Amino acid sequence: MQWCHSVRDLIDFMAYVSIYAPNEFPDEDGETLDLAGAFSELQQGLKTVAIEVNGPNLLKKIEALLSASHSKYLTGDVSEGARLLIEAEYALRGGAFSDSVD
Repeated sequence: MQWCHSVRDLIDFMAYVSIYAPNEFPDEDGETLDLAGAFSELQQGLKTVAIEVNGPNLLKKIEALLSASHSKYLTGDVSEGARLLIEAEYALRGGAFSDSVD
């Protein structure tokens, strides 16, 4: 299932992952995400909306934050993983075209 079709979807999905990661994802339409699947979808979602992000530097920053967040979750540092994911969400909010987000 693809979750992210727009900037708004990606922002919402980042919040969803920050709430349920690393291993509390609920069943959604007969499918349960795991951490790897959630971060794969985040990366794919970012590629989907890349044209709406203001500039390659911001895109690279968000990619780096997602990667660092995933790494922190994998090492068991859930608080830092969530913090980095929320930082990526805020960066996307600030870097996306305003009409794409509202």
